[in-house]
Amino acid sequence: MNGMNHRTLAALALSTCTLLALGLGLGACSSDKSTATSAETTDPGSTETTDPGSLTTEPLVGGSTTAPPTTPAPTAPPTAPPTSPAPTGPKVKTLTTPSTNPTCAEVTANGNQATVSWSATNAASVSLSIDGPGVYADGLPATGSYDIPASCGDTQIVLITSYDAGGNPGGTKTITITIGS
Repeated sequence: MNGMNHRTLAALALSTCTLLALGLGLGACSSDKSTATSAETTDPGSTETTDPGSLTTEPLVGGSTTAPPTTPAPTAPPTAPPTSPAPTGPKVKTLTTPSTNPTCAEVTANGNQATVSWSATNAASVSLSIDGPGVYADGLPATGSYDIPASCGDTQIVLITSYDAGGNPGGTKTITITIGS
């Protein structure tokens, strides 16, 4: 056999099979004498193969080789569901008053009026309603203020509705003003 005995050929075949199996990610090789389940370089020129119940060290032909590490394929990170774009229609951003509980003296000093201020986005105009669904004032600017009638002891519920350029209604906001007696 050209200077190689049967044992050397078997070890060479098993070592080659083990290295190929590990390199290709196949796991293990087997022969009629042992099953290789792991390969590790311990010193130049040898490798250890572990078989349940036995431990053998066979010389490698051509020196030592370290099997490449096996790494699982990377997985893609989960993707977030697509988000809807923010609505672009008219909205009332703010609706304020200097005081939601003005005194009777404050309202009287202001000519029996309470002031409300607002700011709307993507709006061509706004309307103002007092104490119900009917429109008290319309065609008001998207940002502005208005003096509403007020009397001592009253509670006023003010509604601002925003409109786009086509007159279509958008967002609304309400504020309640309770005037002291």
